Amino acid sequence: LVGGPVANNIVAGLVRRGISKIDWYTSEGEIEYLPNGLYPGRDVIIVAGADREKTRNAIIKLINS
Repeated sequence: LVGGPVANNIVAGLVRRGISKIDWYTSEGEIEYLPNGLYPGRDVIIVAGADREKTRNAIIKLINS
């Protein structure tokens, strides 16, 4: 999933339910792996940051990893 809880409703739900542990509102750009994030058998990777530029930074980190 790309984008934090402001831009992505699925991420917002994961944050509300306490599944995502990163503070996306202050994030400099991070990648979070959530095994069984949506439901059993559906892992999730969130690539996001506090704003568009920081989300872009996270995308570049993912590409270069």
